[in-house]
Amino acid sequence: VLETRVRSPVEDVTRAVRYFRHLHTVAIPPHVSRGKGGGLETTTLVVVFPDTHPAQIQNVFAYLPVKEYGLRFILNADFVLASSREHIAEDREWNLWLRSQVAEAFCDALEAYLKELQQKTGSYAFQAWEMVPLPGEVPSFFASVAEAIWAMLRERRVMVAGSGPEDGDGVGEWVAPGSLLFPPDEELAIVISSAELRESTTRHFLPPHQITPRMRQVYELLGVSNFSADHLLAVLSNAEFLPSKAAQPKWFGRLYRLLARYVTAGAGTGGEAEEAALQALEKFASVPLVLLQSGKLVSPNSGQVYFYPHRAQYGFEHELKLVHQDLCDCTVGMEVLERMGVSSTDTEAILQSYILPQLGRSNFTYAQAFVTYLANHAEHVSDKVWAKVVRSVKLRDRKKQLRPPSQLVFPDSLNTIKTEELLGGSVTYLDGGFIQDAIAAELGSISAESANSPVKHDFVQENALSVGTVSTVLADAIAGKRTDVQLTPSEVVHAKWSAFLDRLQLSRLLPFQGQDCPAFPSIVGTVLSKHGKDGLRQLLEAMVKVWETMKEQLAPQRNGKPSPFLLRLRSTPWIVTSAGTVVAPASTVVWQRSEEVVALFGDSGAVLYCAAELTEEVADALGVHRKPTVPAVLAELPRLPSTDPEL
Repeated sequence: VLETRVRSPVEDVTRAVRYFRHLHTVAIPPHVSRGKGGGLETTTLVVVFPDTHPAQIQNVFAYLPVKEYGLRFILNADFVLASSREHIAEDREWNLWLRSQVAEAFCDALEAYLKELQQKTGSYAFQAWEMVPLPGEVPSFFASVAEAIWAMLRERRVMVAGSGPEDGDGVGEWVAPGSLLFPPDEELAIVISSAELRESTTRHFLPPHQITPRMRQVYELLGVSNFSADHLLAVLSNAEFLPSKAAQPKWFGRLYRLLARYVTAGAGTGGEAEEAALQALEKFASVPLVLLQSGKLVSPNSGQVYFYPHRAQYGFEHELKLVHQDLCDCTVGMEVLERMGVSSTDTEAILQSYILPQLGRSNFTYAQAFVTYLANHAEHVSDKVWAKVVRSVKLRDRKKQLRPPSQLVFPDSLNTIKTEELLGGSVTYLDGGFIQDAIAAELGSISAESANSPVKHDFVQENALSVGTVSTVLADAIAGKRTDVQLTPSEVVHAKWSAFLDRLQLSRLLPFQGQDCPAFPSIVGTVLSKHGKDGLRQLLEAMVKVWETMKEQLAPQRNGKPSPFLLRLRSTPWIVTSAGTVVAPASTVVWQRSEEVVALFGDSGAVLYCAAELTEEVADALGVHRKPTVPAVLAELPRLPSTDPEL
């Protein structure tokens, strides 16, 4: 290494310029003669690299400067000059042979320079690559030198591979240019490290450094290439690589964003870029690169792979091919996976391929999980598939038994325990806890997600409304008929479940609702035998509560006569009176207790009062008198005691 000091012609300063000089001595073949001054056995070519950047075109010397030949390094050799001494005599055999030695001299010099500098200083002179000639730069006489330089450098281990954090960063081993890839950008570097690239391919990353346009051209000329879809495919195909990342969902999100580079390039252009992207897409689709919620890895085209529907946890996700929920917020990544074959959550496909075959399980945890999933996705299921759901699904009753919906009654506003006991085996209620547990779990997740959302009050909770009445409350509130109701997550969830159970065709009717019910007298007999007169009173109270749902079966016939069911209610002895008797309202005068009636008849047992509290509508329909009328009082007179002058 030489150093000289040069005074600037512009500024009154001097600066040090360092030169690396390499002597390359070669034997002269016997058949080659220099002519005058010959007889030598060896000759020496001198290659000098000035430490100036960017690299400038330098003179070729024949001991003294001759002229510039497009080379960016100083070359001194025993060339024979033309008589004018202004250029090399290009037709002389000696000069042609000497020219053939230049490429090796330069390559030896460059290799020595790079390795000596790295050994002494620990740094790598990347800028030295600017001295390599590019196509079209060197005039005809030295053009072959440039081509020979490229060929030799491609075979030599004169470039260094980059090392990652695992190796302390910096530079690694010496390798040939063709085994190198350009340094990774930030997005690539966080997905694949230098070590991981080495383990899966025969390639290495160049160390990160400032690459000038000229250096890039030189690198590409010598075989350095960009990281490509094929390189990524080779890394991902390493049997140990992807499993080692399975515990890092965020890493997979970065991978999918990286994949977008290679599978969406040239989209819509119809050119070679689009064709290459489609081929890459097909290859990547066969690699197990989809991280599932279960932690397993599957390929996108393995079939029935779905994006996670939402944040809800049902408990059976590990048995499905659901993309990990932490990845579903990566829009670019999800678009890539969708192009590879991952589907948006197909409720019907999940139902038919997985849930329907297992709905008969006796496992209560799964049964509730399935039902919760169905409730959340019912609106996305066609009537045809839903018919299969209705035939297959089973819900839990109060005795913890799983039953088809057709065998269960909706837990509406009645006291379900008393009503179920009252009617014996003729009615089985859905287990309210079964549904309420699911609702509570869902509301818990909603509350967690909406912790900062102010809610003034929860109308459902404050008013102790049942699941069955919430949909009506909500409908009235939405229609503006209820100004005292503020819709809350709880109300919405309850309404959703109510609609779901309705679609399952779960009955909201007791045995005597919605039909003529010729068996009503036998129902009365069963209640009386099992629960006595108090049971009949409870039966009447239950009917009062559901009276609004019985309008159709109670409506008069076309000829104006009462409906058959109403006639049956009037003619059946089932009204318990204040005297403890059981009478039919059609054959016995029964009064609804009120201040006006008591003021007239007294409360001494002289008249029969209905033991249950009736609404005006029910009392009028059954024929129970609410107010004193002349016909009613005349009908009552025969039973009144004649010894009571006040009466």
